[in-house]
Amino acid sequence: MTPLILTVVTVVPFAILVAAFFIIRFWLAKQPDRLVARHRALGLLIWVVTALMVAAFAMHFLSPSLVPSGRLGVTFALMLAFAIWQHRRLSRQL
Repeated sequence: MTPLILTVVTVVPFAILVAAFFIIRFWLAKQPDRLVARHRALGLLIWVVTALMVAAFAMHFLSPSLVPSGRLGVTFALMLAFAIWQHRRLSRQL
C-alpha cells in the first residue's frame, strides 16, 4: 500500500471523529438543557461512527488493499458500543 493511501485510510477517519468531538463539545456548552443535548449528540456520534464503519466495510469490496487495519475496526466498534451504552443510559434518565 502506498504511503499516501495509507495516510488517507488511517488519518481521515480519526480526523472526522476528532472534528465531530470538538463540534459537539462546543455545541453542548451552549445548550440550556445539557441532558437532552448530550442525548442528541450521542445519537449523532452513533451515526458518524456507523457511517465510518460502513465505509470501511465497503472499501473491502472496492479494493481489499485499501482496507483499514483491524485495530481501527476494533477502535470504532468500542466507540460505537460505548456511545450506544451511554445513549441508552441517558434515554432512561429522560
